[in-house]
Amino acid sequence: MNTKSVLASLALALPALAQNDMGIEVGGGATTWITRTSTTAQSACVSRYDLSDYAAMGFNASTPGVHVTGVSCYFYDFENAGTESFTMVMAAGAPAANVPTWSSMVTVSAAITAPTAPGGFEVRVNFAGPVVVTGSDVYVGCDIAARPVTETNGLWFYTVRGTNNTPCDLGGPALDISTTTADTYTHGTLDYATNLQFAKRYLLCDLNVLGAGGMATTITNQTTMTSSATPPGIAGFYSGLHPDVNGFNVGRVDNPGYRYVDSTMATMPVLFFISFTGFNPTPIPLSFVFPGSTGSWCLNDGVFLGTVAADVNGVAFLNLALDAAARAAMGGSGLAAQMYAVGFDGTRLSGAPCANVVY
Repeated sequence: MNTKSVLASLALALPALAQNDMGIEVGGGATTWITRTSTTAQSACVSRYDLSDYAAMGFNASTPGVHVTGVSCYFYDFENAGTESFTMVMAAGAPAANVPTWSSMVTVSAAITAPTAPGGFEVRVNFAGPVVVTGSDVYVGCDIAARPVTETNGLWFYTVRGTNNTPCDLGGPALDISTTTADTYTHGTLDYATNLQFAKRYLLCDLNVLGAGGMATTITNQTTMTSSATPPGIAGFYSGLHPDVNGFNVGRVDNPGYRYVDSTMATMPVLFFISFTGFNPTPIPLSFVFPGSTGSWCLNDGVFLGTVAADVNGVAFLNLALDAAARAAMGGSGLAAQMYAVGFDGTRLSGAPCANVVY
């Protein structure tokens, strides 16, 4: 992804409130790429942001739901002929179903043509106003023509694979390693002519959300994803949400954590918390505490972990250095820990989404 370039940016008349990426691509520098599965028909390929994993994404105190202000995906084109045309899409889906409701899929960009420059590129689409998804998981990806018979032709998606490959991100014992529709962490491909297919990998397709963004991240020593060793580690749905703290994969000693981002909190202190009692079913708007604040308190309770100054981009992260006793007790226990961070500039708070990390 070193050659990525911004291809499209549409309708920049967004509200004054900050918008930030969740951060799905963090730590995934050793990813590979794949193409969609169909060689015969147009298809849509999407990855899932699960409400059981992230609470209060794109929180708005006045309007329920996930407020998505833009999307971005990473692609690779071998032939670089500038002929591949596609659109960016979003879909909703019932949280218990683990699959998108394809009838809900909406096109969120005009037709986009891949660039002629060699290699990888990022497509970013900003919305004129937030797209609100209420009570549903959020799926994001791309709708594209059938793959040419020649394997290196056509457009490919950057992905993180979850099993049986190098590079791949091998999650801890709590990760569902199936490849069925019951698996939350596959990506789905809808071939409009035939069927729905899944593969054990997720697309590097990010949500830009209203307010602060953030994801659980994990520093790992896995040889199959060496980029995850650099702090804050790897985000995403595998090790990020399912750390391996005690050698489920031989030799692993992961350090779980959280990465926060809000461009309006540059150089400001960011406070990090952990809870073990689940998400708050009715998140408390932080504007109730300090008028003008954004985000929410999305935990039921919270243990304060520490304060880290954000960098000039409003990014701060904190990882936990677990001792041997904690690793032995947590690894494979099924314990769920909710990670959260909030920035404070002296007059207002900016709360990020809460992430559910399972051991």
